[in-house]
Amino acid sequence: MPINIGINKTTDLISVIAEGDLTFEEILLGLTRVVEHPDFVKNQDVIWDFRNAKPAVFPEPRDIRLLADHMRNLREKRGSGYKVAVIASEDHTFGLARMYEAYSDRLPFELTVFRDAGKAYEWLNDKDS
Repeated sequence: MPINIGINKTTDLISVIAEGDLTFEEILLGLTRVVEHPDFVKNQDVIWDFRNAKPAVFPEPRDIRLLADHMRNLREKRGSGYKVAVIASEDHTFGLARMYEAYSDRLPFELTVFRDAGKAYEWLNDKDS
């Protein structure tokens, strides 16, 4: 599976690491697998790391909207008020993540896209932002 999910109980942080050629369906499945993880707790911050992944097929804008719709459907299980940091160093993946950031503006979490992992973790740890 090109998406690996881990939850650090000490920091209460979900880490989702994507690798290789990634399909849209695998991303949707990854979103669902987060809430099904045995260590999952509502409202946990999450970092999605796409540095070692690339889209297997370039998604259409409607696919990105479907991701946001999928998150709306998971709202009861996922909670609200948490942060989502997305790390994407490759230009296409970064652009897709920024598009998702725009579609997620009405979702119950704060999402920011980064090229630099250090800045992503810094933002997650900043409880004032």
